[in-house]
Amino acid sequence: PYLRLSLNSRKSGEAQREACEKIFDHIWQTGIDPSTTESLDKLLEKFSGSPNLNDPDAKETLKNNTNDAIAAGVFGVPTVIVDSHLFWGLDSMDMLRHHINGDSTFADYWGKASAIGVGIERKR
Repeated sequence: PYLRLSLNSRKSGEAQREACEKIFDHIWQTGIDPSTTESLDKLLEKFSGSPNLNDPDAKETLKNNTNDAIAAGVFGVPTVIVDSHLFWGLDSMDMLRHHINGDSTFADYWGKASAIGVGIERKR
C-alpha cells in the first residue's frame, strides 16, 4: 500500500517527492510497525484528500515498475541507477554524488565488483 500511495499521490493533491518523504519518514522514524493497519491509517492522516490505495492505475504502474526494477538488478530501496551502476542504500549516496560529479575514485571498484559472480538469483 505504501508504494501504491506514492504512485497515486498526485491524484490526492500531493507531489510525489513530498509523498515519498512522508512515507519514508513514517516507516523509518516513527517506530510503528509498518505492516499494521494502525500504521497505515496514521500515515494517511498526513495526506490531503483521500488517496485511493486500490487505484487500478497505481497497481498497474507498480507492477510495471517492479518488473523493470527486477530486470535492472534492483534488490532493495532506495536504489538509484546511473550509467548502469546501481547505488543501493542511503550509505551509498556519497558514492553516487562522487560518480555524478565525475570523481573516478570508485571506477576501479566497479570493475572488481562486477567480476564477482552472482550468489543468489530471484525467481520470477
